[in-house]
Amino acid sequence: MAIYATVPVTIASGASLSAGVNLAMLGGPRAQLVAIQMPAAWTAAALTFQGSADGTTYYDLYNATAEVSLATPTPVGATRYIVLDPNLFAGFLFIKVRSGTAAAPVNQGATSILKLLVRNL
Repeated sequence: MAIYATVPVTIASGASLSAGVNLAMLGGPRAQLVAIQMPAAWTAAALTFQGSADGTTYYDLYNATAEVSLATPTPVGATRYIVLDPNLFAGFLFIKVRSGTAAAPVNQGATSILKLLVRNL
C-alpha cells in the first residue's frame, strides 16, 4: 500500500529557485514525486528542477534529450494540480523546483508556495 505525504515548497518573491527538499524524509527510502499543486500566486513560467544525491550539490534535471520541463500555459498555471511521471524523478533523493528554465529562470512576483505530493511504495 502506498503512503502519501504533501510538502510545501516555497519560491520566494523575486526568486526563481526553491530550497532543497529531502524526498526520502517525506516518503521514505522509496519516495517518488507524483504530483505538484500550483498556488494561486504564480507568475507565468515553466517548471524545471534540480536534483541531488547528497543534498549539497544540485544538478539541472535532464532526460536523454532535454531539460525536464513542465511548460506554460499547459500544464503549468495558477491553481492547477499537475500529475507527474515519477520515473522522471528517479535516481536522486533531493529536489529543488525552479520557475523558468536553467537558461531563462523567471523570478516570481509574489511568494509562491507549491505543494509536492510524494508517495512511498
